Amino acid sequence: MARTNKKTIVILIIAAITGIVMYNVAPPEITAGTYSVDVVIDAQGLNTTIPLEITFVQDGEITESSLNVTGSSTNVTVVYSDTVPIRTDSQLQITITASGTPLAASEIHATLQNVNGEDISLRPTRQTGQTFIIEYQPLVKSQGAALLLGVVGVLWFTEGISLVATSIMIPIFIVLLAIQGPKTALAPFFDPVVALILGGFLIGRALSKYNLDKRMALLILAKGASSGPRLIITVMAASAFLSMWISNTASAAIMIPIALAVISRIETEEVRDKYGKALVLGVAYSATLGGVATLVGSTPNPLAASYVSSFLGMQFSFMTWLPFGLPVVLIMLPIIWQWLMYRFDIPKDIEEIKELQRISQKEYARLGAITTQQKLVLLIFAGVVTLWLTEKMPDFIADLTGWGGHGISSSIVALMGGFALMVLGLLDEKDVSHEISWSSLLILGSGIALGRAMIDTGLSTFIAHQMSALGAVPNFLIIIIIGVVAVLVTMIASNTGAAVILIPIAIPLAAELGIDPLLITMVIAIAVSMDFALPTGTPPSTIAYSTGKVKMREMVTTGLMVDLIAIFVVTIIVVYLWSLFGLVIL
Repeated sequence: MARTNKKTIVILIIAAITGIVMYNVAPPEITAGTYSVDVVIDAQGLNTTIPLEITFVQDGEITESSLNVTGSSTNVTVVYSDTVPIRTDSQLQITITASGTPLAASEIHATLQNVNGEDISLRPTRQTGQTFIIEYQPLVKSQGAALLLGVVGVLWFTEGISLVATSIMIPIFIVLLAIQGPKTALAPFFDPVVALILGGFLIGRALSKYNLDKRMALLILAKGASSGPRLIITVMAASAFLSMWISNTASAAIMIPIALAVISRIETEEVRDKYGKALVLGVAYSATLGGVATLVGSTPNPLAASYVSSFLGMQFSFMTWLPFGLPVVLIMLPIIWQWLMYRFDIPKDIEEIKELQRISQKEYARLGAITTQQKLVLLIFAGVVTLWLTEKMPDFIADLTGWGGHGISSSIVALMGGFALMVLGLLDEKDVSHEISWSSLLILGSGIALGRAMIDTGLSTFIAHQMSALGAVPNFLIIIIIGVVAVLVTMIASNTGAAVILIPIAIPLAAELGIDPLLITMVIAIAVSMDFALPTGTPPSTIAYSTGKVKMREMVTTGLMVDLIAIFVVTIIVVYLWSLFGLVIL
């Protein structure tokens, strides 16, 4: 205990020193005064520079002005904030609405000149039709935000105090440093994405409480595997599927004992050892991988959705996320399967594996007939998933059917499911108080709070501007670099912590470099869940290592290859597919 306390004190001192250093090297907030902004439009129908004057004031309200510009075949109306109070809840906004020959976002950029004569490049961060919005948050309380980022970064990376303690500390510091008021600082702890995950936890608890997760896993195994290779891919697919709806930890905890029970019947020790390594790692990898498929699958997913909403004004639904995350799982799962088959030289046919279906069917039969309670849980689960999928229908379906979706947010749908489970007596207060991961919700809420503090103080935009030298690097290489950095950061920090630190910086950086900010956000959100090398990387990896079936060296060497596969898939193959589907702009 004394040693632990000593270590904690040392880390807290290092965190405090880091915070003080960050405070002193951080840029001060913007000085009140009049600044010039040149809006440049370089298009076929309009080639012009529009000079604007912006006044930043200590007190007051935002006021706007507008002007019209006529080109050879394109006309634009520019509405801009001519007076901006220096507060964290106000920002410079320039809205450009075009008519005539269409403009592209890449043909518009602006330059803000500060009091030191330095130019700050601005680009559109949002586009709706031919309306382009340029937003800039000036530096406000930026030194306090830098101090907080330094302290939290050290504590999250080292876990000198628990992640939950750090999470509780974040809103306290936000208020004490006068970055935001208590109402704003605490609001993220029940942000819609937190409500979404809470509802998902309640549904996952019901599936686990009534053994429906195990029933689904055994049913898949009973129907799907009759040979060694098919056994491994079936177990992996079942783990990934479960992880789409329940936590990856729970998915691994369910599937690994089932897998070990099956291979325990293999008589040859060498063969049993090979299957053991492949199966426990296969479960760990696929449980982690499955979490990126859905909006509720992994904490960075809704966190990214929150940042996209804050920065880009886009609302993510359950259906919106699927085409981003699901292809990653569908592509990587068979590749990882083949790698495990090769890595551990898995024999393709052994007699004992042929009995798998009979063993799984026998275990499934032991569960008995499906009960009324189980039917009700399945009905609610199916209803929630259906409502998630139909919140907003894809354009081509909406055009065919004339129905664009019911419009109820994914968060409310999740809470509706949890509410129904409790009203029907399928869950009780003990389930809510003892079986829900409240620590995960606190960490998620604090991540949103910290990210918004970085956004609202202009710190994330400032850091992004300091990295503008990356503009000399080709865009595809920048995407790969960001993916690699995301994987490396999540090796030494939680995936939530990695997302909180990287996304608020990467979004304005993308705008600065003329890269689609949504593309960068999604690459980071998925890449931070792609650490497979270390036992401490994700809970499924920890569970796999704890079985004793795989040695540290085997886990690291096998996982590093999977990390490389993940980087290649996420930054190259899937990015190409997203572009092909029209989800992002390359």
